[in-house]
Amino acid sequence: MRHTLLALAILTAFGAAPAPAMAQQSPRVLFVPAGSVPPRLRRTLENLLATRGTLVSYDEYARACAARELYPSGLPALREVGTSRADVIVVASYGGHYRRRTLAVRYHNGSTGELMRRRAHVLHGQALRPASQHAFLRDLEDVAGGASDAEEAPAVGAAGDAGEAGMPPPVD
Repeated sequence: MRHTLLALAILTAFGAAPAPAMAQQSPRVLFVPAGSVPPRLRRTLENLLATRGTLVSYDEYARACAARELYPSGLPALREVGTSRADVIVVASYGGHYRRRTLAVRYHNGSTGELMRRRAHVLHGQALRPASQHAFLRDLEDVAGGASDAEEAPAVGAAGDAGEAGMPPPVD
């Protein structure tokens, strides 16, 4: 009985206070994978983005780019087509060989197409390490909030794969 009352009191206390994350509307995110991104990694990135925002249809964006004869991950396409569709545009490309595979991610402002942030993530095969997943989400939140540092951010590697407070568990 005591535990039930304690649990009820805790739920009531947390339910009465407005949560700051709930007060904000989730950003509309357009995810543009370059042709080099493997399907498994693409699904992982889409799932991560869906936890922090509302995904905009890439297929509609790609059709609009094709109608204008623009390459979807190119800057002209982002500025002409992507800016009318999303708050944040995330462009990802995949490269490297064997143990030196990397995921390069560019974050663009959805209203202007301006580059807001760029980061390279060291991969384990085609899997995104937990530290990189957290950095990926953190960058999305920063850019959606208006933060910008278009300089190259350091690569996120194997060190520090432990999760951070407030971040979801890694996606497999």
